[in-house]
Amino acid sequence: MRGFQRFHVAHHSPKPRPMPLPDALKDPVVIAVMTNPSIGAEQPTWNVTGCSWERHPLGCQVTGSAAYTHADVLLYHASATPCPIGQPRSWPWQLRAIWSTESSEYHPVLEKRACMDEYDVEVSYRTCSQVFASSFDYSPQTLSTRLFLPPLPFEAKENSVAAFLDEDCGTLSKREELVRELVAKGLHVAAWGKCLSGIKGHHDQAAPDRSKLYRKYKFCIAFETSLTQDYVTEELWQALEAGCLPLYLGAPNIKDFLPAQESIINLADAETRKSIAHIVKRLSKNSTAYNAHLAWKRRPLSKLSTGFQKMVASSQAAGGPSKECKLCQLAMVQRVATSVPAPYTHCLRNGSWLKAQRTHASSWGPGTNALLKGLSHVQWPHSGSNQWSAKHGQPA
Repeated sequence: MRGFQRFHVAHHSPKPRPMPLPDALKDPVVIAVMTNPSIGAEQPTWNVTGCSWERHPLGCQVTGSAAYTHADVLLYHASATPCPIGQPRSWPWQLRAIWSTESSEYHPVLEKRACMDEYDVEVSYRTCSQVFASSFDYSPQTLSTRLFLPPLPFEAKENSVAAFLDEDCGTLSKREELVRELVAKGLHVAAWGKCLSGIKGHHDQAAPDRSKLYRKYKFCIAFETSLTQDYVTEELWQALEAGCLPLYLGAPNIKDFLPAQESIINLADAETRKSIAHIVKRLSKNSTAYNAHLAWKRRPLSKLSTGFQKMVASSQAAGGPSKECKLCQLAMVQRVATSVPAPYTHCLRNGSWLKAQRTHASSWGPGTNALLKGLSHVQWPHSGSNQWSAKHGQPA
């Protein structure tokens, strides 16, 4: 687990509530992982570093199911959790959390209200979740050095469309079939990975890191495994890091997450999909038009889309806490509460999000506008990575 350190857990018994703040902070908050097959009773405990609550250092530990009787949070993975759970809370203030970074099409429990009602906290890729588990995995430093890394010059890139699909073959989005469709339309696709074996332009040798591979090409494939609201993964972020122009298929509300609308070519649009070969051919010959799609990399954050700014503000890129720390912070609310708090809601009881899901409108509700206030106080590292050279037709 990235960012964790091994730490011995003290098996303490739950103390009466409410707890005075000094007592609440004395013992670390414990998250017991109940369902992940790789985490069992003998799983070492991990200390989540850098966690705090109301400006106080907060001990936060993740351990296995053996801590069930005294844990503050019971964490269940959507891929393995039964419905109903069939396991009572060991004490009234104990939180149940469901975790999923995979699409609800693959983890259908996320779309079953009766099942979701058994949990107090949703930890997922959906923007309405209490703990937003985005794959936007950047720190203030890596946001600058990776995502805003300047692209290679126009003339240094190959005109082919790079595609690397090596896992999750036979997806619900049928992305492999779409790559073959692009080849049939006359696009030259440089392909890697077992999911694309047999198509024209496939490379048998092992592919390097996706970002490094895509960096050498003008265009690249960023197809999600599922076409689901809010489901945006490293398929997109690694393509944007590379500085290629992604041909994208994925979340119907992708505009909520893009740094700029022109940063992708969205194949969800029927007309775009129909004329994609012409679009790629035209852009591959016109450096000015092509580089306009990458110009977002040299803009300050305040000049990028509001949705993208909100995502940055809700992530560790803005110096915020990790997902595990956020869970521990919610548990601290339970520790000091004068009565058993009302359950936290989940996405299937969020009316505005459900409406957005039906209409493919923005998932960022009005309450998320407060996220933007904290961005101006973040000390961003100065790397000069968003300053492009004026050579090769790139903006100065």
